[in-house]
Amino acid sequence: MKKYLIILLLSVFYIGLQAQTPPFLQRQGTASQLIVNGKPFLMLSGELHNSACSTLENMKPIWANMKAKNLNTVISTVSWELLEPVEGQFDFTLVDAQIEGARKEGLKLVIIWFASWKNGGSTYMPSWVKRNYTRFPRAVDHTGNRIEKILTFGGEKMKNDAKKFPELMKNIKKTIISP
Repeated sequence: MKKYLIILLLSVFYIGLQAQTPPFLQRQGTASQLIVNGKPFLMLSGELHNSACSTLENMKPIWANMKAKNLNTVISTVSWELLEPVEGQFDFTLVDAQIEGARKEGLKLVIIWFASWKNGGSTYMPSWVKRNYTRFPRAVDHTGNRIEKILTFGGEKMKNDAKKFPELMKNIKKTIISP
């Protein structure tokens, strides 16, 4: 999972850059530096609330507000729940709006992907997953009661995660290449 987060961070961070090569992490002594356009880059970032980019209306003031705070980067989210509200039907409207909003204000964008969990809870899954306990079994607590946390290796969870994340990345790549 750490590998995917780094790939997502670097891929999304590439938005709006005119570089020939994507940003990368470079080891410098005991630390790692983010290199952008051949130089170390210090992120002056603001992180949005989990639901800030859940509607186009919510997003309208965000980008100019972040720019006015003299930030150069925005940390935002994309949830599986909003990306695939109907199984097999992806809606990238909110992702594309984040990319466009950041681009318009000259901000870099880091997206955190909320798939099956966020902080150990399974609240950002689509309703079609939340309703299907057979395909997506839940954990059981010490008293034998089912709790609303999807099992890590149960049912179709891993297969679905493995399919959804690449769809997000393909859309981001397409949007970056075709501004």
